[in-house]
Amino acid sequence: MKKIRFISPVMVLFAGLLLVLVLPACGEAEEEEIEPAAEPTPELELDFEQPLQVEAVTDRQYINKARQLIREAEHTLHLSQLYMNFDHVIRDLLGELEDAAERGVQIKVLLNQAEDPADRNRRAMEILARYGAEVKEEGRPGAGKLHAKIIVADRSRALVGSTNWSAMSIRNNHETNLLIKQPKVADFYVRWIEELYREPTENPELEPVKINGSRTVIDREHEDVIAELIDEAGEKIWLGIYAFRTYFGTQYEGSTSDRMVEKLADAVDRGLDVRVIIEYSDYNEMINNFNAQTARELLDRGVEVRAAPEHLNTHWKLLVVDGQVLAGSMNWGYSGFDLHAEASFLTDQKNAVGEMERYFLARWNNAEEYPVEKILD
Repeated sequence: MKKIRFISPVMVLFAGLLLVLVLPACGEAEEEEIEPAAEPTPELELDFEQPLQVEAVTDRQYINKARQLIREAEHTLHLSQLYMNFDHVIRDLLGELEDAAERGVQIKVLLNQAEDPADRNRRAMEILARYGAEVKEEGRPGAGKLHAKIIVADRSRALVGSTNWSAMSIRNNHETNLLIKQPKVADFYVRWIEELYREPTENPELEPVKINGSRTVIDREHEDVIAELIDEAGEKIWLGIYAFRTYFGTQYEGSTSDRMVEKLADAVDRGLDVRVIIEYSDYNEMINNFNAQTARELLDRGVEVRAAPEHLNTHWKLLVVDGQVLAGSMNWGYSGFDLHAEASFLTDQKNAVGEMERYFLARWNNAEEYPVEKILD
């Protein structure tokens, strides 16, 4: 049995008043409907004084840390990548970004401009655009590639390192990254991405963020930071690098990477423990040729150089010097030191340094002397 609803005098009075207001507009043209203003994005309250926490993220650890950052984001996500390969691993990460967008997270993605119109970025860009993400694929004529690999969540947590967004990089390669939990540092990488998003051909001029023995390192800063680390080293210098290109005996002799070879040789002469692992590829002959040239120069100067087994792709960019670690996106050569947009982080946090030292030693113990003669002779 339905309940009978009684209409109160107050409701009658309200209905009459509403009718008086509406009747004069009858028969006239409708006024343009005004959409309500969008609610402003809440300002993030960043605690720049928060203690710095740094965590080493290597190899297969990357995928879970990337998922975690995306899942925990509440306000913003900023990404910089060389490319996003549309494979089964990256489709999973794109799904995580879709979930974040549905939660109201604002997403900005900056990718390097690929040469082929049907490049590997295309599908990922189309999907990101459907999610409402801001996505831009930018060329840098005369300025090198956008080569940095960064994820920043809520301007407070940043994952910076060598891992590209591809199944090969995430599932197979040796890769080195640092997860930095500190708003001042994370906000720095966001500002760097945003400036490149606005003007990709100009390298952003930002003051580095320095917290005790840790600091941000971008673009052309790498040369001075690395040179100082090597020159001031007192115990050990361990370098793991994907590409190390030098120019001895050419018109470009005396380049920054040539000078780094000389600095490593000087460190050997000072009695330091200097070890270098360079990529030896089972498919990339160009990388092998210039890496072998560099290996020969290093070996001739007394620097011990090894290569991981041929089937393992050592895509890392790792420098361990005494109690410090520099990890990021930059290979050693003219493109890295002088052209590309690159991002790294230098830290002396003991847990991260210790983990990277153990990681390097594991690779070293599984490596052999670089096969210079096999490649060059």
